[in-house]
Amino acid sequence: MERDGDRAGRRGLRLPIISSLALMLLITGGRARADKVLLRSGEEVVAHLEWSDAEETYCLILEDGSERRVAVEDVVTILEESSLPLLDSLENLERRVSQGQDDEVFDKITDFRTQYPKSGERVRGRLAAMLRALGARRLEGGNTDKAWEAYYAALQILPGDKKALLKIEELRPQAGRAHNLTARSYFPIQEGARWVYQLDGVDRLVRIISVKAELKGVIEAVVEEGPEMPGPANRKKYRIVLDSDGLWRIDSRRKRLLGEPIQVGTRWTEQEPLVLRTWEYVAIGERVKLGDKTYSDCLKVKITTTAVPLPVDPVIVYRYYARGVGLIKTEWDLGTMEELIDYRIEK
Repeated sequence: MERDGDRAGRRGLRLPIISSLALMLLITGGRARADKVLLRSGEEVVAHLEWSDAEETYCLILEDGSERRVAVEDVVTILEESSLPLLDSLENLERRVSQGQDDEVFDKITDFRTQYPKSGERVRGRLAAMLRALGARRLEGGNTDKAWEAYYAALQILPGDKKALLKIEELRPQAGRAHNLTARSYFPIQEGARWVYQLDGVDRLVRIISVKAELKGVIEAVVEEGPEMPGPANRKKYRIVLDSDGLWRIDSRRKRLLGEPIQVGTRWTEQEPLVLRTWEYVAIGERVKLGDKTYSDCLKVKITTTAVPLPVDPVIVYRYYARGVGLIKTEWDLGTMEELIDYRIEK
């Protein structure tokens, strides 16, 4: 550090340069904050400083969540206190976890990881710790499947997380069925299967009219879709194919509806003209209530559509697939919702 003759202002005050030990205590002893840090090179960096005992260096957590390590002597001083939205978001999530807002915060943690894909080990470690806390609370409540899901999500965010890995191995005998789930678990391909969905009072029919098995376990179905009442003339047909990579809809183009493996964090993208779509599994074992019926084992899929290269906010859609039933609900971020009102197998 520089001598005491070098000074910097914090919140308008002129403060003397402090020792590295005092600085360490300052930045680790209270509520996490960000600072504008002056480095010996003359560079000014907005970051949250944390001390690394193992390496005896400072770890700078930057605005995008990435990390940068610098030697003690390379940190000259803190110029001023600054804001870091990433830190505020992390602390808000931790508060919600401590308050027991489990189901709501689970999605928020997943969204945070997507929002800050460059996050370093320290940020990911805090996210994983939150997920482990959710897992422990779910386990206390007797929900083994959802506990396993939380620990698995922690391992996805922080690969090598020994605490999460130990719990996953411990719970595997009870929650091991999650490993046996496939796309077919959430979309029964059977001739005569029919679904009726309602959106703003309008009913839409989806019906499988024929099924055939191909080589190597591939299953192909012909599907009819359109208004329920007017009749076949107003309905279109397309194919549904189930293979080792998932469930596909094939009409004028081939689009993957469900991918493999069925586990939280599985994602895939598809590029269309001026549009990029990303699918991601964000929850397994969700409970969804529609009218007087509750589906207790649902797969939640988040679909994010981004206009490329237009500077507009992405559109987010959630789809819920019930095990053994298929798609039961589609939820748009604009507030509209299409839901299943009838499912049956016709003879």
